[in-house]
Amino acid sequence: MTILQEIKTLLEIDDISPENIEENIFDKQLISYINSGIRYLINNSVPVALIDDSSDSSDWVNATDHYEIIRDYLHLHVLQRFDRTLVIGGANNTSNTTMNWIESEKTNLLYQLKCFFDLGGVNEV
Repeated sequence: MTILQEIKTLLEIDDISPENIEENIFDKQLISYINSGIRYLINNSVPVALIDDSSDSSDWVNATDHYEIIRDYLHLHVLQRFDRTLVIGGANNTSNTTMNWIESEKTNLLYQLKCFFDLGGVNEV
């Protein structure tokens, strides 16, 4: 399964807006958001590379043992941008709590990755 397909499988975007606006996920847009998260990981010494619609986890040779952590980070990164209820406020104003939880989880996942990869060496893919 490609990285794109895995992220799409993990995304569960609920529409609770009063206008019942459907959320359309386009591969090109999703890849752009995934790659912005990957850039952040690269800047933090995680040995990954930008993806396209056919990339899979085997493309990240130096990070294969930590793929699940990377995938979970990217899932949360993309979820923040695609779920409009998190941005505009959901039912009972729970979006702030959810956004705080997502940021906390992303930080925890990044710290886990930095334990393995941020060792002062060169980031090679």
